[in-house]
Amino acid sequence: MSFFSDLFKKKSSPLPPAPKKTRTDLEGSLFVRYEEQDGKLNSVFIKDRPPQSEEKKILNDIFDIIESVPEGKKLITDVACAGYKIHFDTFRGASAGSCNPGEKRIMLCPANHVNKAAIAASLVHEMTHAMQDERSEGLLRDCSAYNMADQVKFLRAAEASAWMEEAKFAYQIKETHPEVLKHVEHVPMYQAFAAEMKRSEDVGKAGAAAFKSWYGYKEYQTGYENQHISIIKNRTYDRLKKQDSRAFRQSMPSEDVLKHTIISENVSIKSEFLTTPEAFSISDDAVKSFKAISKGYAAKFLTAVKDTSVGNMYSYETGKLVSDIGTVLKKEEKNNASVMSALTTISKTQADKKAVLMATKKHTR
Repeated sequence: MSFFSDLFKKKSSPLPPAPKKTRTDLEGSLFVRYEEQDGKLNSVFIKDRPPQSEEKKILNDIFDIIESVPEGKKLITDVACAGYKIHFDTFRGASAGSCNPGEKRIMLCPANHVNKAAIAASLVHEMTHAMQDERSEGLLRDCSAYNMADQVKFLRAAEASAWMEEAKFAYQIKETHPEVLKHVEHVPMYQAFAAEMKRSEDVGKAGAAAFKSWYGYKEYQTGYENQHISIIKNRTYDRLKKQDSRAFRQSMPSEDVLKHTIISENVSIKSEFLTTPEAFSISDDAVKSFKAISKGYAAKFLTAVKDTSVGNMYSYETGKLVSDIGTVLKKEEKNNASVMSALTTISKTQADKKAVLMATKKHTR
């Protein structure tokens, strides 16, 4: 029975592959997020609405600008195929944009840009983050399995690479859209890219120069450091909530960091750069924060790893390895303790001598 049933059973043909998504799909994903105030309750609600025709045209024009460069069309298609959506935000303070790989969403704030070319540059930056998460299979969403020093290394390289792509894009469109320079000409990443192009006309070298210049941009150091501390803290807290003791166990070689974060094929960065004082320094306040995160996490699990990796980083304040500073401080504390002990002994000895002297004088009167 089963033989004949199987023999004459209509076999279902495999489903055809889903059609590849395109720019049209990404344009169709657009929605607008806005604030609505309730006068009676004195409350603010965040709501979504479909885009108006003017907003659709803005996105269409932005995509036209991006596709005017060689890699632009591929970048848009790749982001669309990854399932991303785009939304315009009308209330996000001074933010230019952001990428949320977990929700597959890119946010842009058109009102915080001086022109459409500037919005296009910001979108290239955020789409780069989307592709970094795809290349690394989700590490931009959560890399808490790695030690904290390597997490910082990865997050910094991701940002440096996104700025490199933004600088390269702005340089590529500056002849047809010179208005983009109002958005980027003041940042060292663009300046480094343009200077190298003037010298060598080598896009790969220019990209490497822009990438490295991000690390020396003092304007960004504190802001991004605080952001990365917050990210690492939140991801660690998520593991705590899930009773997951596997944080901080893995290491990420610098070669892998670059492989995950640099999306341009013609840009080459030596892996050793990522662990130089220029790229791998940290503030003393950040050291305290990371030590507190590690200590708090390790205290919750018997099997948790106490992460001491920030000792391999350098101090912005001294230029020395953090672990060396800790050793020096411990030596100083030990020396101070020895000095205090010696002083106490000396004081006690002097007091004893004084007492003997007084007693002697008393008996000789």
